[in-house]
Amino acid sequence: MTERQRQVRINIAAFLMLFFVSLYRQVSLRYLPDDPFRTYILYACYLFLIGGWAISICVRVTQKSMRTFLMLEAAVMLAGLTVRFLQDTFWIENILLMRVSGLSLEATILLGLVLSIYASLGIGQWDNFRVRKSWYLLMIPVIWMAYLCLTDESRHFMFYIVPEEVQPNLNFHPYIGTFVLLGFGIVLMIVRVLLIYKRNQLANRGKILKWLIPLFEPIMVVVFSFEFFVVSLQLLPSLANFEVIELFAKIYYIEVLTWEFYIYMGLVPVNTEYREIFEHATVGMQIIGDDRYKFSSKAATEISQEQLAELQEKGRIEVEPGKELHMHKFADGLFLWNKDVSLLRKTIDELNQSAETLAQEGALLDEEIKTKNQEASLTTKNQIYDELTREVQSQLRLMKEITKKRDLADSRNAYLRELVLLGTYVKRRCNLRLIQKETGEIHEDDLRFSLEDMKSAMSLLGIQAELGWNPSKQFSAGFSIYIFDVLEYLLEYERFALKEITITAKRGQVQFLVISGAKKLPIGSIPVVAAEEYTTAYQDIPGGYLVVLSEGGE
Repeated sequence: MTERQRQVRINIAAFLMLFFVSLYRQVSLRYLPDDPFRTYILYACYLFLIGGWAISICVRVTQKSMRTFLMLEAAVMLAGLTVRFLQDTFWIENILLMRVSGLSLEATILLGLVLSIYASLGIGQWDNFRVRKSWYLLMIPVIWMAYLCLTDESRHFMFYIVPEEVQPNLNFHPYIGTFVLLGFGIVLMIVRVLLIYKRNQLANRGKILKWLIPLFEPIMVVVFSFEFFVVSLQLLPSLANFEVIELFAKIYYIEVLTWEFYIYMGLVPVNTEYREIFEHATVGMQIIGDDRYKFSSKAATEISQEQLAELQEKGRIEVEPGKELHMHKFADGLFLWNKDVSLLRKTIDELNQSAETLAQEGALLDEEIKTKNQEASLTTKNQIYDELTREVQSQLRLMKEITKKRDLADSRNAYLRELVLLGTYVKRRCNLRLIQKETGEIHEDDLRFSLEDMKSAMSLLGIQAELGWNPSKQFSAGFSIYIFDVLEYLLEYERFALKEITITAKRGQVQFLVISGAKKLPIGSIPVVAAEEYTTAYQDIPGGYLVVLSEGGE
C-alpha cells in the first residue's frame, strides 16, 4: 500500500468517525436527552481527530513556518470545539454566557483562515523563511470582527432579536454583521487560493484538477452556510432536522479536508513519499537495523553475512570491479551505499601514466638543461680564456722568444728565471682578472699577495725587491690591474736587469722606486690606461727613477 492510498484510507476513517459520533449525538438528543456521556464522547472524538491531524502535520509538513501556523490553526479549532463542549456540558443554563461564547466561535473561524493564509506563504520556501510583517495587517479586521462578536449583546450588529419569541435570547437570527463576516471569510479563502496558485505556479500547468482543488473550501463553506442561513431565517426550518454534523465541526472539518486535498494533489510539499523515493532511487543504498530489518533501494547490492562483517571492520569493501560498498554506522543500525569508483580508478591510472611520462620528460629536460648549462659554462670559460689571452698576449709572445733563446744558449738558468717571472705575472694577472669578473672588485689582500708572489720571482733573478703596503684605502679593480701591469712593464723595460725595486703603497698612491744603473725611464714611456681615472708621475733620482701612480687624479 502506497502512502497516497494510506492517506485516503485515513481520511475516510476520520470522516466516518466524525459522522457516526455526530449521528450518535443526534440520536441521543432525540431519544436519550438525559444521556450524561454524550458531550464527553463527542468532545473526546473531536480531541482525538484534531490531535491526530496536528501530529500528522508535525510528521509530514517539512517547511518550518508552515508547520507552525498549521499547528496554531489546529489549536484554534480545538479551542472552538472546547467552547462547544463547555456550552453543552456546563453553560447550558447560563443564557448570557451561552450567547457570548457562541458569538466568539465565529471569530475562531476568521482567525483560523488568517493562520491558514500565513501557512500558505511557506509553500516552497526555505526553513528560515519568515512571513513579512505587512501580512500581519490581516489580523486587524479579524480582531475588529472578534470585538463586534463579543459585544454584540449591546449592538446587535451580528444577530438581531425577535422579542415575540418564547426564548428570544437563545435563537440566533443573522443580521448585517454575520453576512459581512461570511463575506470576509470567503475573501480570506480566495486569498489563500491565489497563494496556492502562485506558490505552485499552476498558471503554467494543464491539470484541471489542481486548478479546482483550491476552490473546494469556499464552495463547501457557501453550501453549508446557505443551509445555516435558510434555517436561521425560518425559510426552511425543517432542514434543521436533517443536520447530522454540527455547524462548527463541519466548518473545521472542511478546513482540515481542504489541506488534506492540497497534500494529496501535491500542492503542499510533505515527506510521506520518502519511502517510494528511497526504493526507486538510482543510488544503490540500504539501511540495516539492529533487528536485521532491511530497507533498501532497487539498485542496492545484496551482501552476505561475511561481507557485512568485513564491511563493519574496514568501513568499505569492493563488491565488483570498479564498485565499492561503503558503510556509515548510526545509533540504530547501518547505512550502506554503493560507490562507483571505476571512473576514479581510470582517472588515477591515467594520472599515473601521465606522471611517468612527465617524469621521463622531466629527466630529459633536466639533462637538456644540464647540457645547455655546461655548454653555456664552457662558452663563458672560452670567452674568458680568449679575453685573458688577449690581455697577456705580448707576455706570452715574449715567453716564447725567451724559450727559443734558452734552447740555443749555453747558460739557460737566467732565461729560466725570466720565464718564471713572466709566468708568475701571467698567472697572477689572470687570477686578479678572474676575481674582478666574479666579485666586481679586487681586495687589497689579493693585490698584495700577487705583488708578494712577484717579489719572490724577482728575487730569483737577483733583483732586490721590497714591498711596503699601507694603502689606507681600497683601490678599484681597474687600478689594481693597472698597478700590476706597470710593474711588469718596468721589468720588461729594464730587461729584467734592474738592481733594486721598492714598491710602496701609502696615502692612496703606489710608488715604484727603481735602481737600475745608467738606464733612465723616458717620460711618457709607460702606456696610459684609462688616463682620465689614473695619474702617472715620473721623477729622476740618483741611480734610478721614481714612478708614482694615483687614482682619480690625486
